[in-house]
Amino acid sequence: MESESDRADSRIFLGGLRLVTISKNEAQGSDEENVYNADLPNSKAP
Repeated sequence: MESESDRADSRIFLGGLRLVTISKNEAQGSDEENVYNADLPNSKAP
């Protein structure tokens, strides 16, 4: 079983990955990737 801190670490890690992915996609300016990001929570609307 996961401990409470393990779950918190996972959420923080995934949140960081999401931010990095969105930043890279915005830098590339890919419409397809921006549409994908629009479905993710906490992402900026296009």
